[in-house]
Amino acid sequence: MNFLFVFLGGGLGAVTRYWMGLYWMPKSIWTSTLISNALAALVLGIVYSVQPPKEQNSATWLLLSVGFCGGLSTFSTFSLELFQWLHQEKWSQCLVYITLNVVLCTALIFTAFKLWGATR
Repeated sequence: MNFLFVFLGGGLGAVTRYWMGLYWMPKSIWTSTLISNALAALVLGIVYSVQPPKEQNSATWLLLSVGFCGGLSTFSTFSLELFQWLHQEKWSQCLVYITLNVVLCTALIFTAFKLWGATR
């Protein structure tokens, strides 16, 4: 049953992301991404703040946090993990995590483009 909640939430998140891209894309290519990331982070922050850690396998958590926010943006999960470490004052861990995510993901996109996009 848990997979169903994740599936439904993920579908809703993905459709929301697609709709936002259609609405904001003509104005600015990065606006829809920024707003999707911000919305997902806000929703995840709200659910995390009202959902006790022991209930993070509940239908609400799986539908909204794992599913919807995951379908809308994985940046929200990254932001929550970063927030948790900031809250624990793990400053160096935060800096490494931010750097790895930004540099590694950008480097992987660059590498993929060089390997597979060179024929374009």
